[in-house]
Amino acid sequence: MSSETPEPEQNKESGQTQRDSMLGSVVSSVKFLQDAHSEVGVIKIRKSDKFTLMMLALAVVIMVAAALMPSQRSLCSMLADALMAIVLLAFLGLRFGVIKSLQPRQAVLTWQLILGSFLLGIYLVFNIWMFMLMRSGVHFGS
Repeated sequence: MSSETPEPEQNKESGQTQRDSMLGSVVSSVKFLQDAHSEVGVIKIRKSDKFTLMMLALAVVIMVAAALMPSQRSLCSMLADALMAIVLLAFLGLRFGVIKSLQPRQAVLTWQLILGSFLLGIYLVFNIWMFMLMRSGVHFGS
């Protein structure tokens, strides 16, 4: 373990490492990230990040245009949605390279966090969609 990371407590009888509760783990992880962020400070934005931020701003402008031009709402919405997908994929893709600089265990844990976030996103989209369908009067079952 590094000098910044506290050693996990070990059970003296069994010699096994004791883990925090789920809530305790989340709280300590958030505190660790806050401390790391304050230690590192502001990270300089790369040119590729500036490009994705500009594309994101363009997608927002297109969505505002969709609200202001009802006759072009479908086209503007589709363009903004496609641009947003490209921006998000570029944003993620530009950060995947950092995984190569991690230790194998850190890389696997990072990948598990990425997959978990992806699955959480699918879960949320599906449940919001189902909620909207139920609110609109669609009934499931017989």
